[in-house]
Amino acid sequence: MTKVDRRKKINIMLNDEERKIITEKAIEYGFGPRLAAYVRSACIYETVYKENIEGRTEILAKISEVIGIVNKIKYEQGQLVKNLLISKGDIKMIEDNNNLLHNEIKDLIKTVENTLKITHIKEVKQKLDTK
Repeated sequence: MTKVDRRKKINIMLNDEERKIITEKAIEYGFGPRLAAYVRSACIYETVYKENIEGRTEILAKISEVIGIVNKIKYEQGQLVKNLLISKGDIKMIEDNNNLLHNEIKDLIKTVENTLKITHIKEVKQKLDTK
């Protein structure tokens, strides 16, 4: 990574409370105590934002459920591969498992669409519409 030449400086006068707020926000957004990097990102590049995600718990629970089903199907189909002969019952089980997996993925998509609300996207769209 190349070093950026930053020889120009601006002085911002802050009281103790303002500096505390900026430091807390820098830490919250992942900059740690590096205030200059945070201020550049927030003021120049406008890359600092906070997503307010509602429905996160429901989505994570559904994803965990789907992962559990996928792991079960993977195990069962792995056991079948060890057999030299696959019966009609085995083929039916594979078909049923694949249909179950398909339905779980469709249900996961519905869960995401119905419960996930990202307010940040609306805020960005509003900013773009006003420009």
